[in-house]
Amino acid sequence: MNSNHGPHKPVESRDGNPTGNPSNIPMEYSRRLFLDNSLEGYKRPKPYGFYDQDYEYGIEGGRWKRSYARIVHLLPSFSPIDVYLDGKLFYSGLRYQGVSDYMSVRPGNHRIIFCTIGRRSRPIYYKTLFIPRRGIVSMVVHGLSTGPDVIVLDDKTTVPTGRSKVKIVHLAPYIPAVDLLAGRWMWFNEIIYQEASEYIPIPAGRETLTLRASETKHIIFTLPNAYFGRNRAHTVYVTKQTHSISSINLFITQDG
Repeated sequence: MNSNHGPHKPVESRDGNPTGNPSNIPMEYSRRLFLDNSLEGYKRPKPYGFYDQDYEYGIEGGRWKRSYARIVHLLPSFSPIDVYLDGKLFYSGLRYQGVSDYMSVRPGNHRIIFCTIGRRSRPIYYKTLFIPRRGIVSMVVHGLSTGPDVIVLDDKTTVPTGRSKVKIVHLAPYIPAVDLLAGRWMWFNEIIYQEASEYIPIPAGRETLTLRASETKHIIFTLPNAYFGRNRAHTVYVTKQTHSISSINLFITQDG
């Protein structure tokens, strides 16, 4: 792979060692972000809301020490869902491919629980997530019915004036590494399952997106007329509705 390209900047793995899987983006190199799938044991949610009672509501540099988070629902088997954060209802009735508004939350660890609407006593999944201070993040509910999960993605970035930015997240189970092209330009290559790229700058406007298998170059999915707004950041999610490869889809959100 990548035999037709020159030398690449090494990419560090989780343990800090270089890997042989560079991102090869024409405009800049992408730092790979591997998503944590660890599951802690379930405990009763805290009785208070988004802000811990022991949390210090100080001001640093004239700004509140707060973060912003939203829910992105990409779990096709369950719709609509209710989402609880630290025992408090965060969003109710979110449908498949629905995206909530960003809401103010305290930074730190949070217990997230999601369940089918109105059935809090029988959660589908629960997990402890970390939200960084002054972060802007998406909490993404994804997977198939046999393996739901929640991940946190960093949506905080600065967009060059008059341009757009985009990142890609591969959340299609059992699908090998993929490339994403816009027209004839390669935006991302060799993105593996549960991997997220960093944002790259792109021209604002409409593009025809092509998703293909990295090794075989077989085209998996084409999305015409995808819109990327001026002065906006976006995420392209590679998703899957069933175990069949024919159910792959590209879902685009506006971020930040």
